[in-house]
Amino acid sequence: MRELFIFIVREKEMTDYGMKTLKIILQIIFLCFLGAGVADAAVPIPYDYYLTAEDAGMVEERYRPHGMYKPVKVKVSENNPAYGKFTYFAWYPDKLEQSGQEWPLVVLMNGTGVTCDTDEPLYEHLASWGFIVLGNTDTQTRAGYSAQWGLEIMENLARDKQSVFYKKIDFKNMGIGGHSQGANGAVSALLKRDMMGRFKTVVTISGVTTSLMEKLDMEKWDFNPGEIAIPWFMVAGDGPIDRKLITPLSDMESLFEGAKTFVVMGRRGFTTHSDIQAESDAYVTAWFRWQLKDDRYAARAFTGKEPEILANSGWNHVHIKNR
Repeated sequence: MRELFIFIVREKEMTDYGMKTLKIILQIIFLCFLGAGVADAAVPIPYDYYLTAEDAGMVEERYRPHGMYKPVKVKVSENNPAYGKFTYFAWYPDKLEQSGQEWPLVVLMNGTGVTCDTDEPLYEHLASWGFIVLGNTDTQTRAGYSAQWGLEIMENLARDKQSVFYKKIDFKNMGIGGHSQGANGAVSALLKRDMMGRFKTVVTISGVTTSLMEKLDMEKWDFNPGEIAIPWFMVAGDGPIDRKLITPLSDMESLFEGAKTFVVMGRRGFTTHSDIQAESDAYVTAWFRWQLKDDRYAARAFTGKEPEILANSGWNHVHIKNR
């Protein structure tokens, strides 16, 4: 492996043919690693995942179990060519059906080869804490279209007197997030689908970063972190797939440094690419509670004189700026 990286460093000395050959070799290596990560990430998250997590922070512990509401699931669109022929589901708090209030919406984007069914316990968890959560069966979310289409579906339902969501969605308080390729899809929805003005915050979990994009002609995946203009929670694990391939620390720090918005960055210790969604779920829930529902207790994890996440022994390489 060391010889391979020396080879990469000396790429400028190579012929065009040599460069093409190198890219093919790198693509094969990348796909082998990525395939292993995708296969691992495609394993369904168990419904009792929150019982096995070891949290070191009080705020983190507070938002680890389910909240005060019972989650309800409903199919909102299926096989519609206007929406990519994907199936879209929404999870919501049971109290929504009887209440006259509006509820914040969170749109989640899938990783490569994964659907919302695989990660359903996470959707239920957010719904139990008072959110409408939108998911879909798009397994290639990088371009951000399924977020755009999903939001259009929910806007239509909010105007439909026959829908449970009639006048029940708080469109002024919406968040978006995603895991792996889905993290890039969430950013694409903001920057390439012109939805920055629609969402109030973004969460990226183990997003694909730049070091391999440049080598593998994946320019369409890249983005300028300085263009993100809403509060950003950037998360990754420190297992080998994230550390060496998907979200290397140096790339993550570059995104952090390039960001001009309020941003919190952190890596969950002893956590693999497939486990990071479940392991970070408590703080992700707290982040959305703070950003979309003005939950001041949840805010303690990220702001104030002593943000909890900075001192949390379960997290490393935590940085906060522009708060």
